[in-house]
Amino acid sequence: MGRDRLTNAGMVEGRGAARTDRVFNPVLPNACDRPTPYTAIVESSESLESSESSNPLSPSPLEVRLINILANSAVGEVLPAIAQLHLPDWWVAGGAVRNTVWRSRYGQQCNLGINDIDIAFFDGEGDRAQELRAKTALTAQFPQYVFDVKNQASFARWRDGYRVFRSTEDGISHWLHTATAVGVRLDAEGRWQCFTPYGLDDLFNGVVRPTPTHLENPKAIQKAASFLENCPSLVLGDDGR
Repeated sequence: MGRDRLTNAGMVEGRGAARTDRVFNPVLPNACDRPTPYTAIVESSESLESSESSNPLSPSPLEVRLINILANSAVGEVLPAIAQLHLPDWWVAGGAVRNTVWRSRYGQQCNLGINDIDIAFFDGEGDRAQELRAKTALTAQFPQYVFDVKNQASFARWRDGYRVFRSTEDGISHWLHTATAVGVRLDAEGRWQCFTPYGLDDLFNGVVRPTPTHLENPKAIQKAASFLENCPSLVLGDDGR
């Protein structure tokens, strides 16, 4: 594996001229295959489908699949509203992304739904009231969904046993499983961005694998057992214990 994958894969309505997007360059361990920073800008969903996968600036085929699945889900429904909150360095990640893909992949035999929508952001000056305001605003707009808004800058202050994170991406890359550590968001132009520190193979192959920090974590092992019980098509990774 090479560096972390943090890419832009745009789905902008209409066919206006593509513009240069800002480039992200997180410094994270255990990153994925293609070099970053790089940017992929696509003018529409049709051009997204036809992107050249050999071009290092294009979204990978799995990123294309991810975006197309999520665009027609609860995740895609709420992303524009979350973007309007202007939370610093925010991503939607975790179970809502993971379970939407697994339900799409394995159908009704996969009894894993969206319990809540995890929104991670990073604000060194933020507090719990900031999280509550965002959650209240989103709940008022989407009462059918549950939102879990967490500032990764302050996570270790109230969650025992967690290290201090230095960015949202750092926090997500330390979540329990590789298939859970997948983030999406919209940029200021409405284009999709993907954060995939461990790639997307595990997510789309139904592999439940702990992230390196949690190889011996009993909670990761218990969660994995619950995933397999509710979605029998899933498999444990070689290091899934």
